[in-house]
Amino acid sequence: MKFFSNKKAVASLIAAAALLSLCCLGFALRQSAGAPQKTVPALSSEISVIERAGEGGVWCGTSDGKLLRVDGSGAVLSETALSAEGTRILYLYETERGLLAVDERQNLTLTDGDGEKILSIKLPGLFVKAAYAGGHFYIAMTSNYSDLYLYRYSASFEAEASGKLYLYNEDTGDMEAATISLYAFYASRDDEKLYLFNDLGQIFILPTDLSSLTKDPAAFMDSGFRELRLERTLNAATYDFLDTFYLVGKDRALYTLSHGVGELVKTDLTFAEEVSFLAYERAQNRLFVNYRLYPDVTVCNLSDLSVSFSFRNEFNLAGMAVDGDGVLYTLYKDGSDYVFTLQNVAELERSAGTGAVAVFLYVTAALFAAAAVFFAVVLAKLRRGKDAYAGIRTAAKRVWRQKFIYIVLLPSIVLLFMFCYYPAVKSLVMAFFDYRSGYPVIFNGFENFRIIFANPTMLEGLRNMAIFLVSDVFFGLVPPILFALCLSLMRSKRLSGLARTLLFIPGVIPGIAGILIWKDGIYGAYGVINTVIKAFNGTPVAFLGDYRWSMFSLVMMGFPFVGSYLIFYGAIINIPPSFYEVAELEGCGILKRVVHVDIPFISPQMKYVFVMSFIGSVQNVSRVMMTTQGAAGTQIPIYIMYNYLSDNNYGVSSALALLMFAVLMIATVINLRLKTADTDA
Repeated sequence: MKFFSNKKAVASLIAAAALLSLCCLGFALRQSAGAPQKTVPALSSEISVIERAGEGGVWCGTSDGKLLRVDGSGAVLSETALSAEGTRILYLYETERGLLAVDERQNLTLTDGDGEKILSIKLPGLFVKAAYAGGHFYIAMTSNYSDLYLYRYSASFEAEASGKLYLYNEDTGDMEAATISLYAFYASRDDEKLYLFNDLGQIFILPTDLSSLTKDPAAFMDSGFRELRLERTLNAATYDFLDTFYLVGKDRALYTLSHGVGELVKTDLTFAEEVSFLAYERAQNRLFVNYRLYPDVTVCNLSDLSVSFSFRNEFNLAGMAVDGDGVLYTLYKDGSDYVFTLQNVAELERSAGTGAVAVFLYVTAALFAAAAVFFAVVLAKLRRGKDAYAGIRTAAKRVWRQKFIYIVLLPSIVLLFMFCYYPAVKSLVMAFFDYRSGYPVIFNGFENFRIIFANPTMLEGLRNMAIFLVSDVFFGLVPPILFALCLSLMRSKRLSGLARTLLFIPGVIPGIAGILIWKDGIYGAYGVINTVIKAFNGTPVAFLGDYRWSMFSLVMMGFPFVGSYLIFYGAIINIPPSFYEVAELEGCGILKRVVHVDIPFISPQMKYVFVMSFIGSVQNVSRVMMTTQGAAGTQIPIYIMYNYLSDNNYGVSSALALLMFAVLMIATVINLRLKTADTDA
């Protein structure tokens, strides 16, 4: 204890604790920084489609008919004009023979490893899918957006066979043309079978000689045709370039289909959401899985069908590819523009595993910071010549003397922590994590806060929150005080009672019902205001749908704002009559009496109503949710938070809740300080 009585020793402890806290915080931020995502600079044309390029780099098809090859550093290795300027390349397929490219004018081009043209042909139909195996190209096309045709070409693109695909209908016993719902199309390496996957979850296995493309049921059944089916419709498919297909259905389960075995197997691996893209990494035998509605990517180890790690991207993907050097290429659709980025997979994996370390460092930093604050309090007491531990000892003795009271209060305190403080603390922690139901929890530091302030509607929301704060506080104080003063001055008890009753009735109406009354009964197309406007041959106004009127309409909702007049009226009628008598003897009129007698006596109620109006204004989501849903320039932070919550993005929602909590805490602290000042006075 003598050590803690030494001012220099305590000061050194403060410095050490603060330094350690900063060090832990710095390391935590470094750990949570994540893997860098490099955006490839604007290329000569907008990228429309990407495809892996052998063992290194990626092929990029552009909107003006160019083919680019980009390496893992983002550098453009080659650029070739494949189609006429202004012609978008729609499809790219990597094959052993070269790269197949198809543009929107149905031109098919074969290029070599450097992107140079080998040959180009005009397809006889509308391109659907392509495959290559055993020295043959197989092209699926349609002529009428309905029936499916298959074509076989040689390596030099000489036509060898073709036919319309028919399927046997067991119900009718007839052969029916296969409609165009082809999702994926592959050929086995030994050039024996074709695999067709449609979006209904059907898998058709056909011989490559295309002799089965006939309306003859007997020939069809003898051709070796097989049909398999997923339990649900197909969402995504890919191929390991050897002999195994990987499929994900609407049930979010991973299926495998081996060419050698020929049996469809449903694995135990199920993903959190519907899958949009699959990308296979040959070097590590891993599958990259992107979700349809979220920008997440889950990496699976196919050797044991386990999840290796997950990470978050900024936008939903429009394309994804992984090369042999461990570089992930992604294509985003940001509004009307495509954003092409690349990331190192090893760095992604390393950053995904540092979440627990970062959490530990953050907690340690907080503990050291708390220790620094404690030592600072001790030092402050030492400088004032006080015993630093006297307060602690006194508090301990007081608790022990009143232990029965604390024992009785203990169950309530436990329940309070379970149902109030624990969710609040958990929400605080969630603000620093990528936290969504059904997904792996990933620590992302301050990323959620960056997303909030990057939201283009956030500035509008903050502006509107300020408008609502000022108006709600003003209308929560001024009109109720005026009503209360007028009622207190009324000499007729009958008229005063009638007025109080009439003012009280609107407060009985439920809040949601009141909002709907204003939305439809007052502001609606057939509401009171528009009815009056039409009676004078005016043009009806969309009060809640017009930028010029929407915010004003929401602010005026609740007119004439009687609100809490009963609080002020009850305080005014309890003012001792002697104060009014003194004011009358001093020659005070009504105005001076209000200023010098009424207002000072109701100031505690005014402070209470101020704080409650402040908090209620920030938390009021009903008026926007039930009326405009944030449209017409009426967005507010609490509704933005609700939208993030509805999108299953608990992390960003918690971060926004934390910021709003800080705003509300300011109002609460101000209120407590004002009450303390009143008590001291």
